[in-house]
Amino acid sequence: MRWIPIFFLLVLGGCVAEPTSYSSTTPLENSQRATQRGDMTAAYRLLEGDLIHSNAGRVRSATRWIQDHPQIYAAAKETFSPEALASSMRVLGPRTALERQEHRLSMFHVVATDDDYSQARNNVSSILKPAAAAEEQRLAKLLTKMEEAERHRVENAEAGRIIDAQVQNLSTSATHGGAALGQAIGSAAYVDNAYSGNWRTWNYSAKNHLATAVVGGVIGSMADSPATTLWRVQYTIRMNSGETRTVVNTGSTSFHQSVGVCVAVIGDDLETVNESRCGK
Repeated sequence: MRWIPIFFLLVLGGCVAEPTSYSSTTPLENSQRATQRGDMTAAYRLLEGDLIHSNAGRVRSATRWIQDHPQIYAAAKETFSPEALASSMRVLGPRTALERQEHRLSMFHVVATDDDYSQARNNVSSILKPAAAAEEQRLAKLLTKMEEAERHRVENAEAGRIIDAQVQNLSTSATHGGAALGQAIGSAAYVDNAYSGNWRTWNYSAKNHLATAVVGGVIGSMADSPATTLWRVQYTIRMNSGETRTVVNTGSTSFHQSVGVCVAVIGDDLETVNESRCGK
């Protein structure tokens, strides 16, 4: 089984890539690049967050950059035009668009003149607020219809009384054998490699030995299974018609309806109902 140590040595030794370093850029730097490209809308949107940043220096730098570039300020105003707001509403929906644009107003307020800010705020109010209110009403009506449909479904479902409830725990424990095996194989592979050949070329290191064992355990743990929680409840219900019906529910808790409870049976769902539905 020589392939097992070789596999681990390849994984733990020669196949590990060096970490890649990435250069980070600030919003101002990104805005400056967008300005150079002539994309003034992007130049403004990239700086919006800095306009209300907790760092006063970033606020000053963002404000100065926008004020020094009238084209960026003009693009900022345009993002609150009726056409831009209507586009935002189509993409995000009225409610989300309203929330987003109201937040953006707080940023625009930092650099905008009083007149431009008032115009932007009026556009948001006149275009997005009525649409968002209409959407709220539609959703409320839809929710009411759904609640009525559910109530009608329960009211018209056949009822019965629970006469038995058997609870079974199907949960499984986590397995750790893979991690232990991986650690053992990683450790053995390192020792085998460190002491191979002539004794003059041995290069054992306790630090590397430990690191190899740890990484081997990590690799081996991929074969382990996490713990699962699953409960099965089998109800036996005597229906009002005299029929006996079995309903099985599964879930993550052992909670279940008690024997003697009056329920409406809707497929595999049980809904507790008034005792009058079951009689004596």
